[in-house]
Amino acid sequence: MAQAEGTRYDGFATRLEALLVASAIQHFQALFPIPLTETMRFNLQRSYRNLNQVLVDILLSFEEEDTGWQAVDEYSRFHLLKALFTP
Repeated sequence: MAQAEGTRYDGFATRLEALLVASAIQHFQALFPIPLTETMRFNLQRSYRNLNQVLVDILLSFEEEDTGWQAVDEYSRFHLLKALFTP
């Protein structure tokens, strides 16, 4: 994703970010029908942009597939816990 320019994955990170933001908005508005503010959208976009960067960092940091998946799993659990338990 970080080095995708000129490849068939060019633009993938941007499309993934948009998909994740749209999915999060749809999911949370179904659970908590509150107006989406400009700052909420901004923070969602930054959160998923950072998630994309973490995935890139994991891919570049761990050569062993199992270790990479473990890192993704642990980060995902942290990300979900933070979202669930932060008021």
